[in-house]
Amino acid sequence: MSVKEAFDKGAREYDSARKQLVPCFDEFYGTALDLIWATKTDNIRVLDLGAGTGLFAFLVSQRFPNAQLTLCDILNAML
Repeated sequence: MSVKEAFDKGAREYDSARKQLVPCFDEFYGTALDLIWATKTDNIRVLDLGAGTGLFAFLVSQRFPNAQLTLCDILNAML
């Protein structure tokens, strides 16, 4: 089975299982957001590789409303 096939199988359930799959879910994403060196009003560009369903990009857009986001993922179904 290819990586793409394996991810295809789990795409539908991914969001609902994310909190169980990612230890310290809130801290993990919060730390990633804190590492972005920008102010709320800066015009930043963010490339989200392996974006999945876009959760991280969504969180970035909430904190940085002027952000320009580009999401990439191996699965069109995830995006």
